[in-house]
Amino acid sequence: MTKKKTKKVTTNNNQTRDGYTVVLEDIRSQFKVFGEVLGDVKEIVSGHTIRLDNVENRLDNVENDMGIVKNKLDNVENDMGIVKNKLENVENDMGIVKNKLENVENDMGIVKKELSIVRHNQITRDEFKLLETRVDRLERITKK
Repeated sequence: MTKKKTKKVTTNNNQTRDGYTVVLEDIRSQFKVFGEVLGDVKEIVSGHTIRLDNVENRLDNVENDMGIVKNKLDNVENDMGIVKNKLENVENDMGIVKNKLENVENDMGIVKKELSIVRHNQITRDEFKLLETRVDRLERITKK
């Protein structure tokens, strides 16, 4: 009786072992397929990594170029401020020149009127001296 039990246990053990063997072979097969697919994924990721590195380098170049452009624009902005200030100074100087020319024009009108009086009327030497002094003063003002 004991021999019969031993054979049954051994047969059961062989069947269990055969079942485990089938399962292990299936797992090995799946791991092999998984390993092959993982290799393909590694190649794809490696390709993407190279492309991303290229994109990153290009973006770094763009960023550097943008920094250079920003600096140049800042320089242009500063130069434009300087030009604006100089133009404002020129505008102010032109206003001063305009005022002086208007004063000269008014003074010349006065001189013309006084000279016409001198031509039409006989004047005294004192009046002539006074007129001459005024003309000298006007000439000195206009030379300044």
